[in-house]
Amino acid sequence: MPSRLVAAIVFTNLHFFLPGWGQMFGEGEPAAILQQARMPVVSNGACAAKLDTSPNGGLHTDNRTWIVTSKMICAGDAGKTKTNGCFGDSGGPFQCKTSAGQWVVHGIVSWGDPDCSSSNHYTVFTRASVFRKWIEHTIETVYKRETKQN
Repeated sequence: MPSRLVAAIVFTNLHFFLPGWGQMFGEGEPAAILQQARMPVVSNGACAAKLDTSPNGGLHTDNRTWIVTSKMICAGDAGKTKTNGCFGDSGGPFQCKTSAGQWVVHGIVSWGDPDCSSSNHYTVFTRASVFRKWIEHTIETVYKRETKQN
């Protein structure tokens, strides 16, 4: 089902979902059947605090430390379940269904815990509303280029 990009984010009483083909447990093959996880949004402050106090000591890769910014959305249940984004989910949508039945993309899967553990890190998404104009411009540019070639 097609989704729309969000213009402004309102988190009140919305149920967010992460559909994806990612690994189920942090190891092995990607999911054979498309999965969908319901994930609550958490504040960026809570997300950053969890990242800083994780057993992994935060994410330190490629000589840099990963941080949570205002251009991101965090979601997860802090280990109450095994629900979390994992390898293979990156680039997928973080979306909610409106009362009118339309799916709206609020985020794009970016990164999370290296062990795919919801108890260590929240899943972090690119905040789609911040990049909406760029996304629409890029789609329009590619569409015009493709229609000229055909």
